Amino acid sequence: MSQTLQQIIAISDIFKDDLIIEKVIFSRGSNQLELVVSTNHFVPYGTYETIVARLKDYFAPAMIHLTIHMDPNTYTLALLMPYINAAIKQCNNNALSKASLTYHDTTLTLQFGNELDKEAALIDQQHLLDVLDQYGLTITTIDLSTVVNESTPMVETIKMDLPHPLDETTMSTKANNNNPKKFNGGTYRNGKKKYSLETLADVQFEKKDVMVECDVFNMENREVKPGTTLQLLMVNDDYGAISAKRFTGFSCTLEDIQAIKVGMHLMIYGEFVMDTYEHEIVLKIAKIEILEKKQLLDNAREKRIELHAHSTISEMDGVVEAADLVKFAYNVGHCGIAITDHIAVQEFPKIQRAVADIRKKDPDRGFKAIYGVEMNMVDEHFTIVRNLNQDQNLSDLTYCVYDLETTGLSNYFDRIIEFGAVKIKKGVIIERK
Repeated sequence: MSQTLQQIIAISDIFKDDLIIEKVIFSRGSNQLELVVSTNHFVPYGTYETIVARLKDYFAPAMIHLTIHMDPNTYTLALLMPYINAAIKQCNNNALSKASLTYHDTTLTLQFGNELDKEAALIDQQHLLDVLDQYGLTITTIDLSTVVNESTPMVETIKMDLPHPLDETTMSTKANNNNPKKFNGGTYRNGKKKYSLETLADVQFEKKDVMVECDVFNMENREVKPGTTLQLLMVNDDYGAISAKRFTGFSCTLEDIQAIKVGMHLMIYGEFVMDTYEHEIVLKIAKIEILEKKQLLDNAREKRIELHAHSTISEMDGVVEAADLVKFAYNVGHCGIAITDHIAVQEFPKIQRAVADIRKKDPDRGFKAIYGVEMNMVDEHFTIVRNLNQDQNLSDLTYCVYDLETTGLSNYFDRIIEFGAVKIKKGVIIERK
């Protein structure tokens, strides 16, 4: 593994003989590869992107997180600029792009023409530092300053709607607190902002001020540096799935991060952005509301009963535990369920316990389980064999076996395009056609 990574990464003379692989972590749950390497030389951003692309090709479909620690003594502002521009693009903050930059001794200084741009950039100051740290750059401080000259209008005379840092009150842990109010059509108002309600069907473009109602099916909280935690949520709705990200900072405390669990139903406010670290569109989180989990109900007067359900014991077919299937059928209002796994009855005790718990809680429903199995049956008659008498043993005979190639399986729409035959005597091929 280490030799393979060395070959993928060392694509130029930049690394020479000093490439060190510090850490390799593969998260099976989120299908992510985190790779940390170090070198005494500076790695241009174009080379960094090429390495990430090679890793993505080799380890597809895993998501790649690459950090390259480089000697800070090799830094110049010209070399850093492509990384900084990519990080600013990931922050998606227009004010950051208006700054003039200077660099000295691991400190990056952003100078703005007015206080309004500086205040707007302040929201993503920590985020910018975190993204640069993810690349592996040793930038210890980002300073924001204002350069005022005679041509700069007074701040008080400029009226702009600027984003404001979010405080802890923006995090709602109950469905009925701070609910978004409908503005018009698919647009909703939450506080002073308007958000468009979006689905996750084929999200392909960046879009600001969106809200997504979704469920968390996987997540990872990772400390990227002391005092800063990255939360990566894998969320889905009825139409698709996406990665959602946020960092601890102005609008998000560590307690907010820890409050989110797998299986929760959320309303996420934020924007779809191209993540230069992931190289794909992600949902950048501004704030989260924890909603009450939607309960699916079968409201039909005469309810159906599922008679052919597979659990995880049916490999390559079932994806839900047997006990969870029983609970789901009960919760939607059914009076029973049949679980018929492939040639397996090992789940029967779990089914029995799940039904017992339900009947103890709700004896009036009379919920029942039908214990079934799906068997592979073999016809006792050889319908593919012709002219064989019952007293004859096929292994003692001489016979022909035909093989047909067709354009499909329908005897009406498709046709035979090729056929072959072999002559077999006592189980041994003696002639081919």
